[in-house]
Amino acid sequence: MKIALLGATGPSGRCFLDQALQKGHSVIALVRAPEKLDGVKNDNLQVRKADIFKKEDLTPSFSECDFVVSCLGSHGGVGPFRTETFYSEYGRVVSDAMKESNKRRLLAMTSGMLRKDGREGFMLRGMMRALIGPVLDDMDRMEVFLFGDECTHLDVTTIRPMGLSNDPLMEKDALVVPDVYYDPAGTSRVPRANVAKVMLDIVENNSYIGKGVFMTMKN
Repeated sequence: MKIALLGATGPSGRCFLDQALQKGHSVIALVRAPEKLDGVKNDNLQVRKADIFKKEDLTPSFSECDFVVSCLGSHGGVGPFRTETFYSEYGRVVSDAMKESNKRRLLAMTSGMLRKDGREGFMLRGMMRALIGPVLDDMDRMEVFLFGDECTHLDVTTIRPMGLSNDPLMEKDALVVPDVYYDPAGTSRVPRANVAKVMLDIVENNSYIGKGVFMTMKN
């Protein structure tokens, strides 16, 4: 399978890239700074410079691929009073580029607890809102757009992991639950490597079309 990958130089994207290449997939990494991947040597990897907010930078590469995967994350800092539009803006550009390239399948990373679930508890939700409330709101806006009437040309899956860590891959079962924003049966932290593993499973099995998928590790 040939995958167009956004966010390959970030910690989550790099986990996905490494695992995809290890399993023999071809990857076109569309990145702002290609030199950050100079150390990755693999015949199945193409690194191309691209601005994710320019449709013309994305469309040619999308047209060559079977699947578009986004591990993009905002770097605008934390706090409840910031303004965040990164996700909703890039989501529209990606949608337009996929429509123009006649590609349907998109997997994008967002976050758990985008919306109130009722099972997460006041303290946990309050902490998340205080730290990254505007980020969660903008991720939610992107999801609403991608799953909405303006994107009927797409087959979308979003993955909603809990708090991301840089710990090594855990050799235990992941908790993967569609159509929820939180599940108390899981841990509050999840290694990026395990998120990447679940994302690659979704790509390989073409699963969870039209679903937002909560993901963490089982307690």
